[in-house]
Amino acid sequence: MEQAIRSHTEVITQFLSSSGPGILKGMSKTILNAFTNGHRLYIMGNGGSAAQSEHLVAELVGRFSVSDRPTLPVFALTATSAVQTALANDFGFESVFERQVTGMLNSGDVLLALSTSGKSPNILSALKCAKKKNCKILGWTGENGNEMAPLCDLCLQVPSSSTPRIQEVHTLCIHLLCEAIDRAYEHSSSSC
Repeated sequence: MEQAIRSHTEVITQFLSSSGPGILKGMSKTILNAFTNGHRLYIMGNGGSAAQSEHLVAELVGRFSVSDRPTLPVFALTATSAVQTALANDFGFESVFERQVTGMLNSGDVLLALSTSGKSPNILSALKCAKKKNCKILGWTGENGNEMAPLCDLCLQVPSSSTPRIQEVHTLCIHLLCEAIDRAYEHSSSSC
């Protein structure tokens, strides 16, 4: 347990001294710009990254720390088991995100992909589709996510190849992103 905590602390320290915080700040500006211009944020990931995608959506549709912030147009492409299983059954698991990107995203929307490996075929095919649709593409991955990085406008690569350590930094990034977005809406009304 102590070794895991030390490893966690080392990765967080490396992340803080890397370009990661600056990239995350750029991502918050991209997302806020999209919201200002009537666009939406869509988030996707597999397994633990799917859970983190839904965590981020819950914080932005609900609230993180600012009680009067309006709800935001944020959607998890992982949230509907009926859609996921139908697409996987009818078209194969590699298409579960691409089919949704094709039908739901419009030019100017933002797609945020979480993938610890940066190699998931269903993530990569969805990113390629989003690029063709002229969406803004953001990615969170690990140090080996070199297949995913070139498909993104901004890609945050956690300096680790350990899935738990990458996910821990991604959780921190969820909260940092929410704080940045909350600050931008600090004095907004949440009414219809």
